[in-house]
Amino acid sequence: MKDLPDHPVDLFQLFCPESLVIKWASWTNAWVEFLIEQAGDSLSPTARLRRWKRTSVAELYIWLSVLIYIGSHPQTRIEDYWVTSSIDDDLRPTYPIIQYMTYDRFHLLFRYIRIFPPFESTSDSLNRMISRVSEWSDHIQHISTSLFEPGTAISVDECMIRFKGRSSAKVTIPRKPTPTGLKVWAAAQQGYFLRWRFHLPAAAVKATRKPSQRRRPRGLLATKKAADEISLAETQAVVLDLVLQLPIASYHVFFDNLFSTPDLLRALRERGVAATGTARVNSGIYKPFVKAKEQDNKGQLMWPYNKLEAVSTADDLVNQIAFKDNSLVLFLTSYFTGDEVEDHKRKRPSSSHRRARQAQLFFGDIKELIIPTPSIVISYNHQMNGVDRGDQLRANCSYKHRIRRGPWQALAWTFLLETILTNTYILQRKSQSSWKPADNQKTWRRQLCNDIIRVYRHDGASRKNFTSGDRKTVYSQHKHVPDFKSRECQPCKGIQIGQIHTRSSSKRPALAQIDGNAPKKRGRRTEYGCSVCQVPICTSQNCWYFYHQQIIT
Repeated sequence: MKDLPDHPVDLFQLFCPESLVIKWASWTNAWVEFLIEQAGDSLSPTARLRRWKRTSVAELYIWLSVLIYIGSHPQTRIEDYWVTSSIDDDLRPTYPIIQYMTYDRFHLLFRYIRIFPPFESTSDSLNRMISRVSEWSDHIQHISTSLFEPGTAISVDECMIRFKGRSSAKVTIPRKPTPTGLKVWAAAQQGYFLRWRFHLPAAAVKATRKPSQRRRPRGLLATKKAADEISLAETQAVVLDLVLQLPIASYHVFFDNLFSTPDLLRALRERGVAATGTARVNSGIYKPFVKAKEQDNKGQLMWPYNKLEAVSTADDLVNQIAFKDNSLVLFLTSYFTGDEVEDHKRKRPSSSHRRARQAQLFFGDIKELIIPTPSIVISYNHQMNGVDRGDQLRANCSYKHRIRRGPWQALAWTFLLETILTNTYILQRKSQSSWKPADNQKTWRRQLCNDIIRVYRHDGASRKNFTSGDRKTVYSQHKHVPDFKSRECQPCKGIQIGQIHTRSSSKRPALAQIDGNAPKKRGRRTEYGCSVCQVPICTSQNCWYFYHQQIIT
């Protein structure tokens, strides 16, 4: 890995640079101004859009930090993050993000932010969805591969992005942890995402194509003009496409039986890439292995446990392997011969199915044994989970609230942003950094939020008067001066310096009666106040000291 920047926010900005966020701010402002102009007098007097103020780069970074914070601190409703408790209510946590942005402002930005030119349109909804995130997605992929030098072993798999709104790109895979959503093909190593490609269902693409349009290959088959050279289905072509986008090096790619065919392994081998994957019975694998698999499913295969058979294809470019574990496993590989063996600890299977009978006989009453195990099995089990580990990292602290406004937002905020967070987490753990590496995701995200807010809070916080007073200035510089219009005394209402003050806490009583300063429904009107805090304070000595009590030394 290459050397990292000096601060966490600088690492984050490599993936989300200011030059890109400047465009977002410009596009967002132009879009909202267009909507307001189009609505005219028909806009409701109480509409949030009437309170719109132009956003800025700093405010959008604050908004991103709020989004990250929400993912790390799950609540049932978004508005719960902006609710504070009074002394008479059930105790609720008060989240520090409300110091920098109101709920209405967060909602407005989430609803109207544009990370793409808002007035450019494409011919169909599928291409529009991808084009809206493509600039940011391409940049993240470029930075991901420039900072991280992958080793030999790469895994390719599919992952799901949670989305239940309307979209022809939405798919359902029942056995996935996220069964319904948008599908992404990804190449990763140990949870670090290197390259990805958004999936477009064939049925949806066909529905958006005009009758006069001839079907054209997509992905690698279109960009590399390889349709005449190799015969690959689109699912297999995805693997080739992702691998060829990686930096030039020697790779060994692992994938599951969704992708494996002899044709794919040949195509990868011709390009200097080794590959190993499990195989389905309809993948074109050796016919006797197909019959053996069918017998095994019925519990009729009498192969002893740990038996392996290997047969090469007619051109001797791909090895076809059958291995008897708890059940019979089929492999296709252009790397292993089947003769490689390593001593490995194996556990007695818990399955009671008939196909696991040979394994139970092998172990007997022993729970674990160290036995010679084919290297292809060990390598596949260790290397195949690169994408799954990334999914687990993303799922731990991700934004889980429903996204209703278009599939591009699901791709942007629950995939691209989360990929940035997991990739930066892995980078700062495995590289030399000037800060103490975070040992878990939640700590890293909190550290990143703190750093972003520290840099941008002065220019980007939309809630300027959230807390009462100025706790940073020493008490000796606070002066009681008559420079204010007649307003209600804040200490008379029980408010102290630095106290959180929101709509839900406007009726909050003082925590205790201090020196006769009992809480009142309304404060005494006064023209006096603190010269530093810019807060009205009446001439009662109790009020002055009650308000500044936290900074009096």
